[in-house]
Amino acid sequence: DWGKLIEAIELFRKQEAICAALGHQKGLAQSYIHQALILAQLGKSKEAMSLYKKSEGVLERIGSKDGLLINYTNQAILLQETLQKPNQAEKMLQKAWVLAKDINAISEIHQIENLFKKYHLLTPQ
Repeated sequence: DWGKLIEAIELFRKQEAICAALGHQKGLAQSYIHQALILAQLGKSKEAMSLYKKSEGVLERIGSKDGLLINYTNQAILLQETLQKPNQAEKMLQKAWVLAKDINAISEIHQIENLFKKYHLLTPQ
């Protein structure tokens, strides 16, 4: 239901404003990610990618590896499945895979390996 998605994005925009006012950087980045997911569902892929990039910048600044892992994976999916940019998707998926290995995120490693298979890419070793 589009109405529910619009309502949800409005709530995440309020979260964004609150987090920005309080200086809560991780919450701000999470708000961007949630908004991007909704925008992608609404067919606004370029706006979604823009928010993923904003989130990525915040997460890099604060050193949130778990947040970056989610961000990279979501970017890869959007790039591959919606924006039809397989080379960029593969690079983003490789970044996610390296990060997942680095922080020993077992379930995420399996999820990323499954995406490599789904997209017919070679899993890094």
